[in-house]
Amino acid sequence: MKKSLRRAAAAVVGSTGVVMAAGAGSRVQATETPEMLFQFGVIADVQYADIDNASNFSGTSFRRYRESLVALKYAVDAWIDASPQLKFVMDLGDIIDQVNETKGESIISLNKVLSEFSRIAALCPVYHLVGNHELYNFGDTKMVEVIPGMTGSNNKLYHSFTVDGVRMVVLNSYDEHVIIDVEAPANVEETFQKLEKVNPNNLRGGRGAGVNWAANMTGEALRFMPYNGGVLQEQLDWLSDTLDDANEKNEKVIVFTHVPVYPGSACATTLIWNYKEVVPILQKHENVVAVFTGHDHKGGYAIDETGIHYVTLPSPLSVTGDIKTAHAVVEVYPDRLFVRGEGVYPSRELPFQHKLSKA
Repeated sequence: MKKSLRRAAAAVVGSTGVVMAAGAGSRVQATETPEMLFQFGVIADVQYADIDNASNFSGTSFRRYRESLVALKYAVDAWIDASPQLKFVMDLGDIIDQVNETKGESIISLNKVLSEFSRIAALCPVYHLVGNHELYNFGDTKMVEVIPGMTGSNNKLYHSFTVDGVRMVVLNSYDEHVIIDVEAPANVEETFQKLEKVNPNNLRGGRGAGVNWAANMTGEALRFMPYNGGVLQEQLDWLSDTLDDANEKNEKVIVFTHVPVYPGSACATTLIWNYKEVVPILQKHENVVAVFTGHDHKGGYAIDETGIHYVTLPSPLSVTGDIKTAHAVVEVYPDRLFVRGEGVYPSRELPFQHKLSKA
């Protein structure tokens, strides 16, 4: 796999090749665009908790836990303003922080967040993806009972749906994982053994055990962290079949998942374990135009040699005293996406390699 052709954390490249500034909180107007088909809202890693601001568990970033709920309120207000052209909202996972489970406040905090989402859910579908913090707080079984919109019509955490001739594909980044705070998955010992072959550090102590999981790890091997996950063969086969079906129907495809899948689009410590199996399936299908992910709270962007855009969205935990918002409305056109970012989300224009059919 070739490296990313372009890394652009603070710029938007228009179809004419003109680079337009897109810093935090900026708005960039897409130029010479045809009529918009529809819009959708997107947010990642709200990770709310009713606690004071603090650094993350590795001490590398500062998190504003209560302000993330305020940022979500602003997001919902903006999405309501965008309706009825707003067809759905995608929450890319990590709806509340792990500390809630430690404090015994998982349901209390979840209900506060869902109360905000309910305001837009009255107007359009809201989809919630599985992230590592859903697993920390609830485990595989309970999370689908307490969080609405996690499964599709197939009753799985990976599913697809079509809006105005564009296929939306939701992937489960945690088909296999080693998060056992609340519930251990059936194959967890096998998964631990696989992970320990590529990461020699003590991975079984859990968060807060004082172990540096990245010790003596370099490059893309850093993805083998116990808070990431992998996609199993059944879902990989489903993904290939779903993309084939979309291609036969002349549908462009937008993919959503919690954990980043492409090197360069996020920090190596936040990549999905088996991206080398996921990405070739995406690249094989020219109808795949973009992948939206979260997990890396700083955000990021990359484009591969086939023209697929990989957008990693920053977390609302990253808001500051001056910047209170962290969300996006994505405008879908026949020949591109325009990510209208607010606050810490940069705006981006994402041209398609192949235009949508007018048929």
